[in-house]
Amino acid sequence: MRQVRHLFIIILQSVVFWVFAFCFFTVIRYYALGEEEGVVVEPAFDLPIAEWLHFGLIVGVLVGFFFGIIEFLYDQFFSKLLPLLLSFLVKSFVYLVLLVASTTILITIAEEQLDRDLPNDDGWWMDSNIFLLVVAYFWVSSIVFFLIKFTYERYDYNIFLNIFFGRYRSPKEEERIFMFLDLNDSTTIAEELGHFKYSQLIRDFFNDLNKVMEPYRASIYQYVGDEAVITWRYKHGLKNSDCVNLFFKFRDLIEKRQDHYMKKYNLVPGFKAGLHGGKVMVTEVGHSSVKKELAYHGDVINSTSRILSLCKSLSASLLISSELWSQLPITYIYEATEKDPILLKGKSELTKTYALDLK
Repeated sequence: MRQVRHLFIIILQSVVFWVFAFCFFTVIRYYALGEEEGVVVEPAFDLPIAEWLHFGLIVGVLVGFFFGIIEFLYDQFFSKLLPLLLSFLVKSFVYLVLLVASTTILITIAEEQLDRDLPNDDGWWMDSNIFLLVVAYFWVSSIVFFLIKFTYERYDYNIFLNIFFGRYRSPKEEERIFMFLDLNDSTTIAEELGHFKYSQLIRDFFNDLNKVMEPYRASIYQYVGDEAVITWRYKHGLKNSDCVNLFFKFRDLIEKRQDHYMKKYNLVPGFKAGLHGGKVMVTEVGHSSVKKELAYHGDVINSTSRILSLCKSLSASLLISSELWSQLPITYIYEATEKDPILLKGKSELTKTYALDLK
């Protein structure tokens, strides 16, 4: 179900992007031809703007649909197998074939509907200046799509839009939930496996974490060594108690893949997490010439990290602050064990936490 939803989202994004891209191209091309002095427009291309837009719409839908499928298949099966340069060359060839096929089909259909003689003979695209122009525009648009997709995957949808419109250029206050998730016994594991195999374990571990995040509307803020910092918008994390459900869904996935981990690493990774939420400041930090990223600042970040550090001493795999626990809409499915209030480092008041597990 997760993969079907992911496929649908990629296709939808791709179709919307390419419909806009090709409609924009047809408008520019239509009016550019009209403005070029001394240009003789062939009757075959002397069409009303509405017919150009209709053509651009159909091409955008077709290209967007297949483009989305290719991107999905690449992400699922080839992104980890092929180096970046080879991936670019393979996808470039596939996109060229796709573009030739889709435009040939559409030109054939348009020739019949418009009763005009349009170029669609075998190899027509090799001698067509217009097609070469379309190909060049396609590659430029593909780069734009890649950059948008890369930024979108790095941040959740709302953060992406806020960054796009410059909302975080100055610090803004937001309510967010954070989970600090840490691999158990990482130092011992690293010594046993060696740095190369340990790095592979961390990669597989975090890849599995990413597989369960999307349905719970969570996003990764940072990877720090063997620790992942996960965040939600407050209302998204509270909905259906998703900020807690994510932890147990990830635990279930690791249990299902224990044969993989035992075969490859001779161990099944365990992990612990701390959960807390509240108001934080969020802003862009750094400079574009070196490195620029989104950063969260505030007591909530420090408190969540310290709650995580209590897990081992309190023999808990998941600790949640009492403030966040009291706001969860669904609690009856969990076994909550109240822990003695503890004075966290840097705090003046005692902090109450609950250890959670499924009933």
